[in-house]
Amino acid sequence: MYKFFILSGASSAGKTTSLNALVKSGLCEKAPKYSEREERGDTDDIIHVDDIYDTAISCDVIYTMYNNKYGINTTQIKDKLKLKHQIAVVSDIMSLKELKRIFNEHIIVIYILSDKNIVNFITDYIDKNKLNISREDKDKLFYSAHNISNAIEKQELKEFVGFNKRLRKDSQRIFERHDDFIKRYKSLVSSYQVYVNNRPLYDHRVLNDKDVSRITQCADIIRQY
Repeated sequence: MYKFFILSGASSAGKTTSLNALVKSGLCEKAPKYSEREERGDTDDIIHVDDIYDTAISCDVIYTMYNNKYGINTTQIKDKLKLKHQIAVVSDIMSLKELKRIFNEHIIVIYILSDKNIVNFITDYIDKNKLNISREDKDKLFYSAHNISNAIEKQELKEFVGFNKRLRKDSQRIFERHDDFIKRYKSLVSSYQVYVNNRPLYDHRVLNDKDVSRITQCADIIRQY
């Protein structure tokens, strides 16, 4: 039997882009995953259904992400694993644990680390939005960001709370679209905290620097199996 690969990670980490590239390369086949949300073009990772609990699709692993329900029929995927590697995007922790239990040694979970270094996240945010930020303000943000990354990695709650509060306060003064920045920042931090707290769940970690690098790293992992 072939392997069932799962791509996990924060929102906008490049999971679906990676999935489509890996499927296009012929290394694996897109595993069927159902959702009640509308499909987003031919490259989407879901098959739209009106009711995720419909007995016709018989999903036995169902979860909710961003107010949308998703479902997987594990028997259907097991049948497909007899023919070729399968791959899907799943980030819900409870569902990952359940899939690990069901597929056992036949599942490989790859975590795409959106950006452990929060300094890089802030740099990209400034560059992409073409913001004119003074060197002094950048240094203040980078100092807090560096310490936040270290605090998460070492699971030092007191350090994290202090520097997180400081970065939020500085960013509110510096960024005009503060709500947008905080939304993206919270998603990144939350994702990395989930990763740190659930490391045994993930078989491989991929650093997301550029699309080609990320996809190449995923492809190299799949080739191992």
